[in-house]
Amino acid sequence: MQEPNGSREWLLFVATLKALLEVRLRRPGKPNLNAYRQFIDEACGALRQDAFIRELDKALTANDAETGVEDAFKRLLRLEIAAFGDSYMEVTDRDPLHEVQDARRVAPPVKGQWIHKTATAGDMLGAGRTVLGSLREGLDLLPAWARGILKAGEEAVSIVA
Repeated sequence: MQEPNGSREWLLFVATLKALLEVRLRRPGKPNLNAYRQFIDEACGALRQDAFIRELDKALTANDAETGVEDAFKRLLRLEIAAFGDSYMEVTDRDPLHEVQDARRVAPPVKGQWIHKTATAGDMLGAGRTVLGSLREGLDLLPAWARGILKAGEEAVSIVA
C-alpha cells in the first residue's frame, strides 16, 4: 500500500502534539490531570490511525471539483501542519518521531512548561488546536468520523491548556 503524501508531516504533527501534551500533564503546581491520560492517549492514537491519515490526505490533496486546480486553503493547511512539527524541532532540537514511545518516561524537553525562552508548551498547543479546528471545519471531504477524531484532538488540547 502506498504511503499517503503528507503522512510524515502529519505523524510529526501528532508526535509534537503528544510531546507538548505530556509537558502540560506533568506541570508542577497544577491540578492533576492524570484522569484524562487515557482519553488523551487514545485521541492521539486515533489521529495516527492509517484510515484517518488516508482520509485526511485525500481531503488535503483533492483538487477543486470545478476547476481541477489545487485549493489554496488546502495548501496553506499542509504548510501549517509541516510548520508545527518543524518549529518544535527548531526550538527544542528534538525530533518527537524518534523519541521513546512512552513519553511519560522521558523528561520534559526543557525546565517546567517552557519549550523555548519565547514559546511555552501552552503557546504551541494553542497553535496545534487551531490547526485541528481548521482541518475539522474547513475540509468538506472529510467523513463525519474523521471530523470527530479531529474534535477529540482539539478537546485533548483544551483539557490541558
